[in-house]
Amino acid sequence: MKNISTDTKKGRGRPARLERAEGAAIAERLFHGDGYDQMGVAALCDALGVRQPALYRVFGSKAGLLEAALERYADSPFAAFVAEEAARSETSIDLMRNVLLRAAEVYAEDSERPGCLALETAYGSADPTARQAANVLVANVRSFLTERFKALGAQEADASANAVLLAMRGLSSEARAGGSKAAMQRAVEALVDQ
Repeated sequence: MKNISTDTKKGRGRPARLERAEGAAIAERLFHGDGYDQMGVAALCDALGVRQPALYRVFGSKAGLLEAALERYADSPFAAFVAEEAARSETSIDLMRNVLLRAAEVYAEDSERPGCLALETAYGSADPTARQAANVLVANVRSFLTERFKALGAQEADASANAVLLAMRGLSSEARAGGSKAAMQRAVEALVDQ
C-alpha cells in the first residue's frame, strides 16, 4: 500500500500530517469498535488529528477511508485466521469446526473491537457504499472457503462456505453483544457435532 501524506493547517503552528497507513490503522480501530455508521467525519478527523480537507485529500471520502481500513483488516489476525485454520483442516467438518471455533476466540478477544469489521459493515451498515466495500472482503472469504471445501471433497462446497459465513456472522453479532468466547465455542461444538 502506498504511503501518501498531506499537510493541513490545524490552528496555529506546524501543519498536521496525515499518513495513509496510520490513518487506515486508526480508522480500522474506530470502525471496528464503534461501527462505520456511528463514526462521523468530524469524529474521525479529531481522532486522526487533521481537518476534513486532509482526510478527503488522502482518502477521497469516508468510504475511501473505510476501504483503506478494510485492506488493513484483511491482513490482520482478525481476518487471517480463516486461512490458517483452513490450512490445518483435513476434512470438511474440521474446516467448519476449526474456522468457527477460532472465530469465536478472535471475535471475543478484544472487548474494544468485538466481532468482525467486514461482516458487521457488510450486513449492518445503512450506507450502500460501505456495504459494497465490506462485501468485497466477505466475497473473497466465501470464495476461499468454497475452494477449500471443494479441495476437501465437500459435495455442497458453496452451501458449506455460506453456512460457515452465516455462523461467523452470528458469532460476530454475539461478540458485539458481549457474548463470551467459552459460550460461543460451546455453541459451535453443539452445532458442528449434530
